[in-house]
Amino acid sequence: MSPSAVLKRILLRQFRGGLLRKPESFFRVSQALLRAFDLDVGRYHSRRTVNGFVAWLLRDFAIDLVVDVGANVGQFARHIRGSGYHGQIVSFEPLRQTFTRLRSIMKDDANWVGFNFAISTREETLPIHYSGSMDQMASFSRPANDVPQRWAKWKSRVNQADLQEPVLAKRLDAVLCAYMQTDMAKRRIYIKSDTQGWDLEVLRSAERVFSNVIAVQIEVSVKQLYQTSPSFTRSIEVLNELGFNPVAFYPASQPNTEGIPVCELDCIAVRSEFFN
Repeated sequence: MSPSAVLKRILLRQFRGGLLRKPESFFRVSQALLRAFDLDVGRYHSRRTVNGFVAWLLRDFAIDLVVDVGANVGQFARHIRGSGYHGQIVSFEPLRQTFTRLRSIMKDDANWVGFNFAISTREETLPIHYSGSMDQMASFSRPANDVPQRWAKWKSRVNQADLQEPVLAKRLDAVLCAYMQTDMAKRRIYIKSDTQGWDLEVLRSAERVFSNVIAVQIEVSVKQLYQTSPSFTRSIEVLNELGFNPVAFYPASQPNTEGIPVCELDCIAVRSEFFN
């Protein structure tokens, strides 16, 4: 079918359905139109935001494998897809019910796979704590004793619910090598970890594939939310020890307005060799 015929068919279908009145539909139609001419388009994101910086980094460093640890229901993966990343995504979500939701979301994306277990420095079974309605805050650690007032309600709900689920944990490098097999040596990897105080353990579990890891994204604590969360300075020290230099920090929670303190920062770090 010629490009002009493709354009005509797409436009007729969208106008008849009245879908072009919706911004999201207009974006999808625009993508389809340009692809008819072997062109592509993605949303523009300023590097002043964490999402914009990640989109730029994935593109400019030619990342072809994104590892999403603590995926929840795929919010991060869906964002980078919308930003124009078409490479492979491997997600890890340990909670059974949450993973069921994640699996239904990623089922139509042939380049996105998921695993229903956690990541640790050795294969083991660990109890994970969560509150039913706040599974994105699930952690291997309890809330800290002294949390900011803004987080007091969350702490109370987690402690009162006292929900625990035993989850299997495996080393990240072992899983990736088994899954990618001989193709592993060619990969350029970006690791994003959002595991509520467990991010350094995730990075330590990937040491055997660090030669392929271009950059990592973790959360670092300004104010401790979990009992075992490492301090800000300790997180930076470990990143440096593992061969990564921080290049950007962004608030991981709501912006600091009306005196609300920032408790955690998204930290993006790139392999030290890129600074030589």
